Amino acid sequence: MKVDHYSNLKNTNRTRFWQIDAVRGLAVVGMVIYHLLFDLEYLFQLPLNVSHLPLIALARSVAVTFILLIGFSVALKFETIKRYGPKQVILAFVKKAVTISLYALLITLVTYLIFPQGTIIFGILHFISLSLVLLIPFLYLRSNGLVALLATVTFVLGLAVPNVTASHSWLLILGMTSSTFSSLDYFPLLPWFAVVLFGLVLGRKYSPALQKPSPSKTPPLFLYRIVSKLGKHSLPIYLWHQPVLWTILFVIKYFL
Repeated sequence: MKVDHYSNLKNTNRTRFWQIDAVRGLAVVGMVIYHLLFDLEYLFQLPLNVSHLPLIALARSVAVTFILLIGFSVALKFETIKRYGPKQVILAFVKKAVTISLYALLITLVTYLIFPQGTIIFGILHFISLSLVLLIPFLYLRSNGLVALLATVTFVLGLAVPNVTASHSWLLILGMTSSTFSSLDYFPLLPWFAVVLFGLVLGRKYSPALQKPSPSKTPPLFLYRIVSKLGKHSLPIYLWHQPVLWTILFVIKYFL
């Protein structure tokens, strides 16, 4: 009997955990709040100091949450699809990476046209798409201790790399600096890939608990359900929240 691995693999995409979506949803709320304050400061010249504490701490905590959940979610996904073999695993994550990279390229194009001085060449989506591919070998490295060690080394390297001047523009994705480089959104591999690896370790640790049969497949409270919905649709919210915010604030500033 022929087994349709492709159909089975597609069905695994429907497996979601509301706990992860809820955490991601809280990060979405934090992202929208921070970007609203950023836009208010930019458009209305309000002294909100979004680049300083405490607001910059909000921005960083949101970023860490999103990136940590990349590794966490990949660990869970791997547990559901590894039985189909390495070829299907690679295909699944590469397809996801390509999809996200297309959105990333769209953001690069839009920011180049609207904010050429701050064009996003390696923002959060660029980082996520590349990380999904780079993570694949680590999925077959079953020692959590070794992955955690490599994550620590990556993080330490990330602290040193900004002191190195990039001799070529492509080295900027590693975190090297350039006096001519400026971007509205920038997440270099060093040190941020370390956060992904730590997320992978956490995902492996808590995967068995999350995959146990539960009496409830939905969040227990209405508020959690709302937050989980936001987390489930985090990508479209990320893509559209700034255009919506800018449209509203632009109308308020110039027409009201």
